[in-house]
Amino acid sequence: MTTGYHTYRQTQTNTADRSELLLMLYDGALRFTRQAIAAIAAHNVPAKCEAISRAVAIITELHATLDHEIDAQLTDNLAALYLFCLESYTKANAEGSATPLEAILPVLETLREGWGEAVRQVRAQGRSSQAEPTRLTLSVVAG
Repeated sequence: MTTGYHTYRQTQTNTADRSELLLMLYDGALRFTRQAIAAIAAHNVPAKCEAISRAVAIITELHATLDHEIDAQLTDNLAALYLFCLESYTKANAEGSATPLEAILPVLETLREGWGEAVRQVRAQGRSSQAEPTRLTLSVVAG
């Protein structure tokens, strides 16, 4: 069962465009942050460490792929938010406290909602122009 699920997820990732990948990354960061909070509540240190490690990997990737040449102010703001998240993950992991993780959730949810809406708007514009379907490139995040 696990193998089939992993195959499905791999196919989904391999066939997604940049906008879908970005949203998947935010979904993953949110999922792993929530898992870390639950693991802390359950006093499950290995699960906490695993979930935080996965969330950190996602946020690190988002931070590393920012293209500061596109919109310096926007990317500087995103970089600051990502660094806040990374610092909060580190603090939560070191202290075994869910409080820093709970502070991250609204940040990630807001970013996810904002990018999700941007994707919907761009896709709607592509459909309304009746042109060939466009693939959204969120060049601010991944150039």
